[in-house]
Amino acid sequence: MDSKVTPKGDRPQIISRASLSQEQLSDFLAAHAGVTVVDAYQQQIEDLQAIHYEIDAEEAWVYYPWADKLLHCVGSDALFALRTNRNKLLITAEEQERLRRAVVGVAGMSVGSGIALGCVYSGISDTVKIADRDTLDTSNLNRLRESLLSVGQPKLSLPTQRSYELNPFAA
Repeated sequence: MDSKVTPKGDRPQIISRASLSQEQLSDFLAAHAGVTVVDAYQQQIEDLQAIHYEIDAEEAWVYYPWADKLLHCVGSDALFALRTNRNKLLITAEEQERLRRAVVGVAGMSVGSGIALGCVYSGISDTVKIADRDTLDTSNLNRLRESLLSVGQPKLSLPTQRSYELNPFAA
C-alpha cells in the first residue's frame, strides 16, 4: 500500500525482522497491554518445508495497531513463496516475480477494493496504490465485503488494513 495515501494507523509496525529475545517480547507486551500474540512462524516453516523452499532463519514480528495483534511470522521472501505457491500452476516463477514488482493503482473502493485485494491475494504487486475519500455507508454493503461494524470508517482504511494483514511487508 502506498504510505502517502494511507491513513495514519493503517500501516503495521515491523517490530523486528529477526528473532526477539524473551526480554524484548516481554517489554513490548508490557507496553501494549491487551495485545494478542499470533504465532504463525512454526506452521509457516513446516509449510515451507512441504513446498521444498530453501529454509533459513528469516522471521519477523509485526504489530497491527488496528487489531491490537502482534504477529510472529516468516520474513518477506518466505511469506511471498508461501502465499504464491499455488500460482505456479498458472504462471512461471519469473512471471510471478515480475508481477510482484509491478505497481497497481485503483481509484474508488466500492468495487475497487475487490480489485485491490485480488491483486494482493494473488501476489500481484507489493505496491498497490488506492484512493477514495469517501466513508463506508450501509448502502455500499451490496458491493463490498464489509459488515455493519465497518459503517462510518474511511473506505480507504478497510482494504488497506486487509492488504497489510495478508502482506505486512508491502510498500
